[in-house]
Amino acid sequence: MAQGAKTGGRTKGTPNRSTRAIRGVLVEMMNNEFEKIPDLLAKLEPEKRIEFLIKLMPYCLPKIQDVSQEWMFEEVSTRQ
Repeated sequence: MAQGAKTGGRTKGTPNRSTRAIRGVLVEMMNNEFEKIPDLLAKLEPEKRIEFLIKLMPYCLPKIQDVSQEWMFEEVSTRQ
C-alpha cells in the first residue's frame, strides 16, 4: 500500500457514480411530486392548506434577519 501521495481512484471533486444516479432518481421523483401539489392543495381543508404553505415558505422565500442598529449620539454643547 502506498503511503503519502494518493495514487489511483477518482480525481478530487468527481462525484461517485452511484451518488449521481441516486440524485437523478430523487430529482425526477421530486419533479413528479411537485406536479401533484396543486391538486393536493385543492383537496385539503383550508387550515391544513395554510399549514402546508407555511412549511414550504422557507424554501421559497429568503428568511429576513432582525436588524438592530445602535445609535451613538455625542452630546453637543449649545455653548461655544
